[in-house]
Amino acid sequence: MSKFGERIGRTRAVHLGLLLTSVGLWFIALGAFLPPLRQAWIFVVGGIPIGVGFLLAIPAWMASVSDIDPQCRGANLGAVMTAQGLGAIIGAPIGSYMYEKLQHAGLGHSFGRYSPFLGCAICVTLGFILSVRILRDPK
Repeated sequence: MSKFGERIGRTRAVHLGLLLTSVGLWFIALGAFLPPLRQAWIFVVGGIPIGVGFLLAIPAWMASVSDIDPQCRGANLGAVMTAQGLGAIIGAPIGSYMYEKLQHAGLGHSFGRYSPFLGCAICVTLGFILSVRILRDPK
């Protein structure tokens, strides 16, 4: 995937990777609203674009971050990895809280069970939109 990302360019690789990841997450998250999509095979089908998008976006993103300022390459990558770690630290308890509490919020058990995927889909979609607005091809 990184070879393909090099071929299409870093910026496009980040955009396409985040878009694919977002599509896969929304496909899974739709189970919160559509009962026919509450089956195990949906996770497999949704996981394919998530995996491909992740493998496409991450190397291109890290390369883009490392080129911001070559003299501060380590600090830039460290900042990004710290933000990712903080997101995992905060996201895990929020997702488990949503899973537990929203099952009993009158929206149905299935909504609660799919709510972490819904939250993740929203966040990745916002990341995609931000990347399109902010990340540009170097000229």
